[in-house]
Amino acid sequence: MSLEQELGILSQALIIPLGKTVEGMLKLLVSEGKLDDQRCLWGFPHPSGANGHRFKQFASHQENMTKTLQDHLWNV
Repeated sequence: MSLEQELGILSQALIIPLGKTVEGMLKLLVSEGKLDDQRCLWGFPHPSGANGHRFKQFASHQENMTKTLQDHLWNV
């Protein structure tokens, strides 16, 4: 089963891409019209200890992520 098929099965799920690589692949699916942009919590940092910028990255995206989460929960 492909990621695209799995995302179709989980049509109500909020997707939290952990890291820039995963986020890039999901943005590709969005650009191809295969994934709704509103289903993704963009900007969530990879939680690895090797990601020394994760706290700064989280803080800089927190407002947008909070709005996305609230919108998603309101519409489910």
